[in-house]
Amino acid sequence: MRLRLVLALAGVLTAYSVPAWAGPYTDDMAKCIVGATTSHDKTMLVKWIFANIAADPDVAELAKVSPQQRDALDTQAAHLLERLLLDTCHDQSAAALKYEGPESFQVAFRLLGQVSMRELMTNPQVTAAMQEFARHLDKKKFAQFGQELRGAQ
Repeated sequence: MRLRLVLALAGVLTAYSVPAWAGPYTDDMAKCIVGATTSHDKTMLVKWIFANIAADPDVAELAKVSPQQRDALDTQAAHLLERLLLDTCHDQSAAALKYEGPESFQVAFRLLGQVSMRELMTNPQVTAAMQEFARHLDKKKFAQFGQELRGAQ
């Protein structure tokens, strides 16, 4: 069962084909899970996601994650999942699973991943780094595009 839950978390945070629908029990579970996570939990979750993305051969050259780092993050993510589902949000998780099925876990943890990433993106250093690409944009082309849009009105 523990392995299934850990695999579910991995699938949830990386699968963007998860339906957006959430029923009332899933909503309750998601609220509980997001509300029960600390900033430290969310940062760890983002690190875990990053470490797993870094395993992709196409991006592996950008970040090296040692087996020890990956194992430590896997352990922390598993403990977080256990704490949230089996302890802190036990009743909400049980009701969501019973009445709305396993997709409820995917929806709830997808939301947690989104909230965690949103917090990361508010860091001024991350925001500044994300905006750096704009200096490579062709400003004339965007100005022309803006004129086209205004002319089409």
